[in-house]
Amino acid sequence: MQVRTKLAVPLIILVIGFALLVYGYWLPQYRSDQANEIRASERSYMGVLATALTPALLSHDFAEVYTTLDEILAERGSWQSVILKDADGKVVYPLASAQVEPGSGEWLESVIQHERVVVGVLLVNVNVESVLAGSVTTIYLMGHLMSLIP
Repeated sequence: MQVRTKLAVPLIILVIGFALLVYGYWLPQYRSDQANEIRASERSYMGVLATALTPALLSHDFAEVYTTLDEILAERGSWQSVILKDADGKVVYPLASAQVEPGSGEWLESVIQHERVVVGVLLVNVNVESVLAGSVTTIYLMGHLMSLIP
């Protein structure tokens, strides 16, 4: 064996081992952690939205509820659909049934309360994968660039 081969083989084995570790263990764990953080962030945002909707729901000002939810739905790119139900479970928003493709997101729920009395329930279909795709794509690109080093 030549000296170059003797040096290259352990380096190649080391790079392959590192790539297997990154793609087999670390990246799936990272995706899972990031997805959980996105869910927690969306739930937090839903809690703030629920607090903002409470006065309008208590005063039955559905025009304000509709305006607020329409603006929020247009602003939040990861939100595919929003459903607001009153305390009796009747759908308040939207008037037409929400059309969401099956498997395109996951439903998160936030209970709207005022003085420990349920005023309504906010359901949001969030596409976590679309939010996650941006950060994971960068990591995949870095991994591919690292594989070109040897």
